[in-house]
Amino acid sequence: MLMGVISILTKVFVFFRCLAMWSGGHPHNFGKTVDHYFHEYMGPSDNAKTFKGVTLADLPLIEKKFELNINVYELVEEEIEEDEEMVKLVKDTGEDEEKTEQRIVAKVVQRSHRQYADTMNVNLYQDHFSYIINLDQYCKSYACQRCGKLWKHVGMQHRHERTCEAAVRHKYVGGSYQLPQTIFEKLEDDGINIPKEDRFYPYHATYDFECYFDKDTLPTNSEKVIWEAKHIPLSVSLCSNIPGFTEPICFIADGDPQYLVDRMLQHLDLLAETAYLYLLARFEPVFDKLDKKIADALMNEVINVDGDPEDKKHPLEKLREDLEAYLKELPVVGFNSGKYDINVIKPYLMKSLQALPEEEQMSFVVKKNNNFMAIKTAKWKFVDILNYLAPGFSYSKFLKAFGCSVTKGFLPYEWITDLEKLQYPQLPPHEAFYSSLHKENISAEEYAYCQQVWTENKMQTFLDFLIWYNNR
Repeated sequence: MLMGVISILTKVFVFFRCLAMWSGGHPHNFGKTVDHYFHEYMGPSDNAKTFKGVTLADLPLIEKKFELNINVYELVEEEIEEDEEMVKLVKDTGEDEEKTEQRIVAKVVQRSHRQYADTMNVNLYQDHFSYIINLDQYCKSYACQRCGKLWKHVGMQHRHERTCEAAVRHKYVGGSYQLPQTIFEKLEDDGINIPKEDRFYPYHATYDFECYFDKDTLPTNSEKVIWEAKHIPLSVSLCSNIPGFTEPICFIADGDPQYLVDRMLQHLDLLAETAYLYLLARFEPVFDKLDKKIADALMNEVINVDGDPEDKKHPLEKLREDLEAYLKELPVVGFNSGKYDINVIKPYLMKSLQALPEEEQMSFVVKKNNNFMAIKTAKWKFVDILNYLAPGFSYSKFLKAFGCSVTKGFLPYEWITDLEKLQYPQLPPHEAFYSSLHKENISAEEYAYCQQVWTENKMQTFLDFLIWYNNR
């Protein structure tokens, strides 16, 4: 048993036994003293059998109840570096230096913030309290709660903690993280100020995939997975706010999902190039200033001609390239695309992106579990707007938040099991719109709305209805 500690072995009532020891309860009357403190805290009507014991969280209430400061300590074994304080500690205790590599140290677990006249000190081991009779004899080394400095006497530790200003220090080898400068902040550092209204990329493209449910060519079921259907890309609709491309365009699958994804990327390539040309015209004065600065710098400064070709470039030349790269990168936005659309087209999209010229291939992919947060190439940055909205924000709520009166519409997803359904000459029946996922069908009013859309748009086949839906 450690010197200065009386161990109390009954787990449930152990803390009240500590109180009884602290109060100087007589050994012949010890049980009654413990019972007195227990019922005074719990109340006489409480059943002792349901009581699970005192925890650290209960101590503030116990302190208030008994008007008593309660300090909790623990003994830990740790390695100690041989600094000046440690050498002094070794000399004071008379121990051999070889024995100071491992030392039992007393640390404060919880110190009372109250200022009552009486104080009780207890030791904590796992969830077991024991009463400390004499704190000076409890341990030979006392650690500061803030800086970890060791003291031989607990009084010295208390005195030090009252003035210790050390906080927890975290060491980062490369320094603390700093946000990288934006391209506009870099330009500003070189004396080129961009108006605030031009510091936001003005263009973006949007896309949305629809799929058909292939139920014929399914993988073999396993003990944990039962296949109901495979989602095969059926169509993709794209739109943008780039002048000349503000009307949606829909591409339909011909049986080859790879061809569908390639057509999508070809159109996005056209959008990115068009947006870049518009922005070049807007930023022409900025490029003129940069070119003049670069010419002056190359004329008046000595440039290193040895080593890596990139090192030969003047910083202003690199800044010009960064600005061009920023203007070339078109944001491509989807709704829930990180979890659904990208995963549906992933094998085909990755194959297409890897086939791009080396300078246009993927820079990075940000993925969280099964959610693609971002995919970045030289021309596009695929992002999911859902990652920037509050949890539970549905597409209908998103449209409503921006005052959009257009609704998504309705599609008989599970009815579309192959491409032949696109040639169906009329609107599918009401029961075809049933969703086994949501276990409900659209209402009679909603189906009547679909019939109205079919009639007003003079649709001939279900393909017309799909294009209308996908472009919404």
